[in-house]
Amino acid sequence: MKSKKWWSIQLSLVTIIFLIIIILSNCSYDDSIINSDGVQPINIKQKFPENFQLGGTLRLSSNNFFNSLDPHNDSNISDSSWGPGLIYDRMFQYKHGENIYLPSLESECLLCTKWSLDSENNFTFTVPDNLTWNTNPPTPLTTSDIAFSINRIKNHQNHDFLHMIESIDTSTKNQISFQLRYSDSDFIMALTDTRNKIISKNLTINSDVFSINNSIGSNSWAIEKFIPNTKTTLLNLRKNDDQPFVDSIEINVLPDYQTRLSAYMVGLIDVYEIENFEHTLKNPPLYENKLDVLEPSTGISLAFNTSKFPFNNRYFRNAIVNSINLNEIQRHNQYFALGMPLINQKWQINQNEWNSKFNNPTQFSENLTLSEVEMPMTIKILTTENTQTDSQIMEILSKQLTSNGFTVETKILNNRDYAKKTWDQKDFDVSLGPQFPQISPNSFLFSIMHSQGKLNSTNTYNIKLDKLIEQQSQTYDSEDREKIIQEINSILFDEMYRFMIKPEISSWTWNNSLNNVFPNFYSQEYKHWDKIWIER
Repeated sequence: MKSKKWWSIQLSLVTIIFLIIIILSNCSYDDSIINSDGVQPINIKQKFPENFQLGGTLRLSSNNFFNSLDPHNDSNISDSSWGPGLIYDRMFQYKHGENIYLPSLESECLLCTKWSLDSENNFTFTVPDNLTWNTNPPTPLTTSDIAFSINRIKNHQNHDFLHMIESIDTSTKNQISFQLRYSDSDFIMALTDTRNKIISKNLTINSDVFSINNSIGSNSWAIEKFIPNTKTTLLNLRKNDDQPFVDSIEINVLPDYQTRLSAYMVGLIDVYEIENFEHTLKNPPLYENKLDVLEPSTGISLAFNTSKFPFNNRYFRNAIVNSINLNEIQRHNQYFALGMPLINQKWQINQNEWNSKFNNPTQFSENLTLSEVEMPMTIKILTTENTQTDSQIMEILSKQLTSNGFTVETKILNNRDYAKKTWDQKDFDVSLGPQFPQISPNSFLFSIMHSQGKLNSTNTYNIKLDKLIEQQSQTYDSEDREKIIQEINSILFDEMYRFMIKPEISSWTWNNSLNNVFPNFYSQEYKHWDKIWIER
């Protein structure tokens, strides 16, 4: 392991690194990062040579301090995903690999051999009898551990994503059954959430204080060293079996993004999430291995208050949309999203459809005529000072609407007042700001788009839409559910109650020494680390 002094010397190269960045930022780069299917290919070495060497240390960084060794203790996802939680398994994991197209929320079972839907609201999972904890000697991991862990998470004051569980039954050997309060087609996704770590009942029930000695997981990793909440915060993991190709994982906490970038540039960390202004660089020499992950449920949304004239008229809403040029607003990585998390790529709106929706003068004139709205028309837009990006989008949007004959009035609020006006009071004509965080399709559809939804800021009331939302939540067959989702997409696309004017894209890069990299970073998934091998 490198010494603290060596680390200090390396991180002192910040000035040099940023000079390099400034130079590279003036270089040209390829804009066409995402193909027509919304998928970016990963162009790096993936195949194993005949004689590749196992071993080495995978070096990662975290921008958050690790607060606890208890994976359920805090709402900080870094603890459970990028930190101490790496040593624990959960019931399900998000799929990753060569044939997984991002974004994807598809999952597979880690701790069960099969599962079934026994009745409308009852799931049963079969757990193999050879699961063990990484104790010395190994001890069995049982359904009792799983039930204990799920109940512990369910009853946590900061967690509510398992609220649909009514009861858990472990009376049948090697089986665990969940009785739900109501039908929820996203139940498996809830179990897949990275915070749902399975911990040892025996080690925890007698001591609620987690230390290295009783922080025992069931997967390939074990905690070797943990230095919390200091400038030298460090987490070292050693491999526990023959599965990982690397010997260890080293995670350094680097809260400052400039420091993280510098550490990546000088080779102190192997994987880096591209942040802030560096995102615009996209220079192949700088980020040779680069993956852009579409996040359709996060970013900046544009919403119309349908309780107010003329925004209650769908033709008028569509006329406004027709006058928007998304290419100017998004600049790079253009894609359309309605705001719903996607199970898989098939849930996306066809690119040709949304391309014809925006920047369409002919359709604009037709919709404006059908709306019977007299021009000039004043559009009052409520926005937030959240980020510079928000301000830039507002400026471009205002110019576009003005050029089409509208008068635009903008009111800028701080984040708290904006959230109060839009999500709580629903007191606005048009809003432009952050999408309320959503973790699953049902959380978006029920809370934001259903007429009775708590976060239905657009005051949407559509009986057909409500019925479809309720129907898909009770549909566990993936193909059948997909058909209903497409009907929902069609309604939302035609009505244009709200949409993501700039969906979020997270960008990741890793150095050339890493091979066999097929990540799925949703919810900070981590299992893809197990199959990486290092060549340096």
